[in-house]
Amino acid sequence: MNPQVDETYKPAESRLGKLEQFQQWIGLYFRDISLLDQALTHKSYVNEGLNDLENEKLEFLGDSVIGLVISEHVFLNYPDY
Repeated sequence: MNPQVDETYKPAESRLGKLEQFQQWIGLYFRDISLLDQALTHKSYVNEGLNDLENEKLEFLGDSVIGLVISEHVFLNYPDY
């Protein structure tokens, strides 16, 4: 089952710079930066009616990617822990 993606959705201008920095930090670049924005948008933000995206699957993916990046960073930089 594919996540529901609103093809007309565009990230807010105020978030674009942060999304670009995040892509540089993780070394991965998205063809469609709106998918990254949706994946990093918490469902509570959607539930507040501030955004009508159904992004639970993308949020789960985003949480998993962040966990992977942080785990790798900790593993490589703090080998004694």
